[in-house]
Amino acid sequence: MLGGLANLKVNDVPHDVLVLPAGLLLLRDQDRSVSAFKRLDQLLAAVTVDELVRRHRLVRFEDVARSRILRRTPLRVELDLVDGQQLRLAAGWTTPLLTKDSDRHLCDLLTE
Repeated sequence: MLGGLANLKVNDVPHDVLVLPAGLLLLRDQDRSVSAFKRLDQLLAAVTVDELVRRHRLVRFEDVARSRILRRTPLRVELDLVDGQQLRLAAGWTTPLLTKDSDRHLCDLLTE
């Protein structure tokens, strides 16, 4: 895992998003009563990344036909997928990052 962003809006729906070498793991319907850092730490301690991939949506980078970084701070990205779907990712000014470079890693992977 390269990083993660909590409470990132994906098409206007809050998700926790893990940045993996293969793609983005979109974790929807997470318990928002727990702080973002604690929630992600507990989740990663309890379940392997492989199990999370089985339970949640993985958007593989190979399935991204086009990406547009509209803004880096706060992060705004649009992804066009090969199947015609579009994903809009939007962070807030206070979006918690799992690592301090999580947003940079995501941008770097989308511009490769």
